[in-house]
Amino acid sequence: MKRFNDFITEGTWAFSKNLEDYDNAIKEIENIKDKYYGTVGDDQFFDGLDNAIERAKELKKMSEESN
Repeated sequence: MKRFNDFITEGTWAFSKNLEDYDNAIKEIENIKDKYYGTVGDDQFFDGLDNAIERAKELKKMSEESN
């Protein structure tokens, strides 16, 4: 069985075992994208949000595997 430290990397300071937390974070980021699409029309801004969603999915998968 893998330990918690096997799943985190430098820069990760919290790691929830509650999978719903990741889904909620993803939904909130998607809401930000929808809300600001017409206001902040910038590729870097939205690439950052997309990267945040992808990282949340990775962390969720790591959390699933650590249970």
